[in-house]
Amino acid sequence: MSDVHVRLADPEGQLLAEIADPATTARSLVLTYAFALLDQDRVDWPKVNRAIIGRWSPAALDRIKRDAWRRVERKAAGQ
Repeated sequence: MSDVHVRLADPEGQLLAEIADPATTARSLVLTYAFALLDQDRVDWPKVNRAIIGRWSPAALDRIKRDAWRRVERKAAGQ
């Protein structure tokens, strides 16, 4: 079986929609943030990061970034 590669059609829009959704938690946003990191050039990161800080806090942004990068790095390492 071949590897499956998932990309978001609109990573910035998806992130902003999830941030605006009251049901979304900072923890649940990590996966979407990780997927969006794969298409970095299609995301206005300052805008997304400001939205995260506005919804949660600077500490939440740091946790989301750290956990998302961990996911990306594990995937790159084949784990």
